[in-house]
Amino acid sequence: MAMIRRSGPYVFLLASLVALALVATARSAQAHAPDGKWDCLGDCANHHAYAQEYWKWHSSMLSGWKTAIYSGEAVWNQTDGHEFRFFRNNGSSTAGRYDDLTVLGCAGAIGCTKLWGSGVHITKFEMVFKKVVSGGWNFDPNATSFPGKYDLFGVAAHEFGHVINLDDVTLSTQTMYGGAFEGDTAPRTLNYYDKKGRCQIYGHAHGWWGGCGSWGGTS
Repeated sequence: MAMIRRSGPYVFLLASLVALALVATARSAQAHAPDGKWDCLGDCANHHAYAQEYWKWHSSMLSGWKTAIYSGEAVWNQTDGHEFRFFRNNGSSTAGRYDDLTVLGCAGAIGCTKLWGSGVHITKFEMVFKKVVSGGWNFDPNATSFPGKYDLFGVAAHEFGHVINLDDVTLSTQTMYGGAFEGDTAPRTLNYYDKKGRCQIYGHAHGWWGGCGSWGGTS
């Protein structure tokens, strides 16, 4: 099992930095990290609202990695009737790859995300993936069998969960489980606590419209 650790508490102060990474030691089943969120856009007072984030590729990213990472983004993007939107190829947030994830303070991890905050709002993220992992990466989001390899689609889905400020959980059935296994496709599909955490931040917490009353999936 590979590390996808979140290090440090979620404390959003002006210009604060928070690092989150894919780790062997996860937390409780609750996926909600309550003290930071992307800002509400639109007519928030009348529930005609949504949250969104613009991001782009870091220069270190190769084209062969992009389809799997896009697939990881898509599991959160306006799914289950929820109005959270990612937009690509714009903004200051980036996704890249490095030999050593100490670049974000995540030594030993295969995926890591850092968030920047202002007040209680997230304003920027940086996501990185380890270039070379033991056994190799599976880059094909349509592959269902890849023994001994880590699934970039699933790891990216986990990291995009951190982008919207979800915490690691201890249940291996969830996308936000804090570790990755070779040959595992489970993180590609959001489950009960993944959906519940997202709704608590961007649904119920503000009364936004969006079909978050029924989470479904495996708990």
